Order: sequence, then C-alpha cells, then structure tokens
Amino acid sequence: MPEVTLEQVQKGVTDLGDTVTKAQENTSTEIKAVKDEVTGVKDEVKAVKEAQEQINSEFNIIKAKAGRKSGETEQKDFKDLVVDVVKDNADQFKAFAGGSIKELSFGLTGKAVQDMTAPTNLTGNYPKEYESEVVALPSRKLHLRSLFGVGRTSERTHTYYQETGGEGGVASQNPEGATKSQLDFDLTEKDAPVRTIAGFTVISRQMLNNIPGMMSFLQKRLPELYLREEDRQLLNGSGNNSELAGLLPAVAAASTTDTDDLGAILDTIGEIEDVDHDVNGILLRPSDYWRILKVATLNKPDVVVIDPTTGRLTIGGIPAYRSTAMTADTALIGDFVLGADILQLTNLNVALSYEDATNFRQNKVTLRVEAEIAFPIYYPNAFRKLDLGNLT
Repeated sequence: MPEVTLEQVQKGVTDLGDTVTKAQENTSTEIKAVKDEVTGVKDEVKAVKEAQEQINSEFNIIKAKAGRKSGETEQKDFKDLVVDVVKDNADQFKAFAGGSIKELSFGLTGKAVQDMTAPTNLTGNYPKEYESEVVALPSRKLHLRSLFGVGRTSERTHTYYQETGGEGGVASQNPEGATKSQLDFDLTEKDAPVRTIAGFTVISRQMLNNIPGMMSFLQKRLPELYLREEDRQLLNGSGNNSELAGLLPAVAAASTTDTDDLGAILDTIGEIEDVDHDVNGILLRPSDYWRILKVATLNKPDVVVIDPTTGRLTIGGIPAYRSTAMTADTALIGDFVLGADILQLTNLNVALSYEDATNFRQNKVTLRVEAEIAFPIYYPNAFRKLDLGNLT
C-alpha cells in the first residue's frame, strides 16, 4: 500500500468539504425552487378561492333578487304573474278578442279607474296604423308589499291576542317552601278585518283587436294601479268605510328634538330599540332619501353608507327604502318583518266580460279587479313616524 502523506489527507478533507458545500448549496437552491413553486401554487389556490367567492357572491345576489330568502319558492311580482297568465292563456285571449267566448277570468293583480273606450280615451282620427305598445305612465319603484311579510287567512276577520301588560313577576322563592311568585298577563283581543280593494274599467273591443300591445299595457298598469291603492291604505288607511287601518295613524310620533335629519333618524332608532324591538327598515320619499345622502356624504360619511351589494343606502347599518307612497318630509322607521303582516283571503283577481250593462250592444269589454286582504299591526310600538322638520 502506497504511503499517504499528511498533505494528501488534508487535500482530501478539503475536497470533501467543497463537495459537501456544493451539495448543500445545490440542496438549498432546490429547496428554494420548491418553496417558490409551492408559493406559486398557494397564490393560484388563493386566486381560485377569491374567484369562487366572487361567483358565490354574484350567485347569492341573483338568488336574492329572485326570492327574498335563499331556498324559498320564487316569489314573482304581479307583473311577472300577469305575463305568465297571458302566455299560458294565449288561445283564450285570442278567442275572447275574436268574440267566440264571452267571459274570461284569471288570477293576478290590478285596479283600474276609467272607461277606456275608443271615442273618449283613444284620441285621433280613424283609420290608423296603431303602435304596437301603449305608452304608460311610470310605475312606482317600490310598493309597501315588498317590505312586509305576505301570508294567508281563511276567514274575513283575523283575530289575535296582544299582550298589553301584566301584574306580578318572576322572583326568588324566600324562604324555601314559601309560595312562589305569581304573574298575570293582560291580553287584549284584536281584530284585523279583511277589506276588499276593487275597481273596474271598460275598454272597447276595437282597442283590444287593433292594438297589439293592449294586453301588454294592461298587464303593466292594472297591477300598478292596484298596488298604489294598497300602498295608500297600508300607510294611511283610516280603518273606516271599509278601508284598512294603516300604519301611520296607528303608530306614535318619534320623540326626538334633533333638527338634523340624520341625527333625528338615529335618535328614533334608539327609541325603538330601547323598548326591545328591532329596526330593519327606514322608509322615505325619494327626495328625502337623496337629500339625506347628499348631506351625510359630506358631513358623516361613516354613518351613511351605500351597500356595495344592493346599492341601497344604509343608516347606521339599517337599510333605507324610497317610495313615492311616503309623504314628503316624513320617515317611517321600525320593524317591517315582525311588526305587521299582509294576509290575503283571496289573491287579486282580474275578470273580463262582454256581458256587463250595455257592453254587448256597444262592443265593449269590462275588466274587474279585486283582492281581499287584512293588515294586522301586531306591534304598533315597533314603529315610529318621524317629521323631518324641513317643511312647514
């Protein structure tokens, strides 16, 4: 065996150290590459998750627009229901317009108020080529029906018991074996009568035959006219003369003395919550809604926010709604979910007939619209009406 010198051993050790160092460097490089790759994968996974969340958010928005709660049966508005009825009964409408059948009825919504005959309501000289659509007046953007729960009743009077107070209370038993504390409830029986909201209009058979868009016009206007009267009674009905008892006459005025719109609204929210009710809606006329937003955006941007999902104004996190059903300079604030309900004995029904009065001789058609509803206000104290103090 050849003799190994100390220098050779030292050189071998040095070479081995260099090899180990290079191996460590290569390993570190490979580990860094793997880490970078893992980081890239994590970034891709995060991007996928964010995209999925965005898709889910948009899907939930679509579901929310289709129905008030996810998983519920889709709730169509009156206009959509009429469209479906007209489509489903196209042959019957054609036969009715042609005179082969004398009566036709179908369930939807609406209320009309005038005799739309060709000589009086359809102006112009004859003959004419008719536009395919009737130019209608604008519709109200939000009706009260959209804010309250809508259920059913089977009788003409809906009766319920309302707790109005009581005596006694729950207390500690002292001493042991003593009679326990007694409490009594004061319950008052309340009735919410069913009221019929109805009306009729008369239309010439000539209009029905000659204007292709007449049924389209009616399917837009009849529900709108009915809902406007329903809005009036839900808000301001006197409860007399077969009207519903409305909210504004039934609820108390807010006690705030703040002259600032926003401050007064916030005070009123606190007033309602102080008696253990929830506040989930603020109803305003559009001019008041936008005035409050304009002023608050400049002075209190953290209190008034536009919800990025719905585009709706929120005040202290509570959504504000705008409707021309509200009187200017007045706000209605409260619990629209539990405070009151709309109960339907019958859905709105629209009936068409030639056989009414002199229709047969004059080639006219009568359209009758009606619905029967009750409006129990379970918690008047869950609402306040607020005078914003801008008008005298």
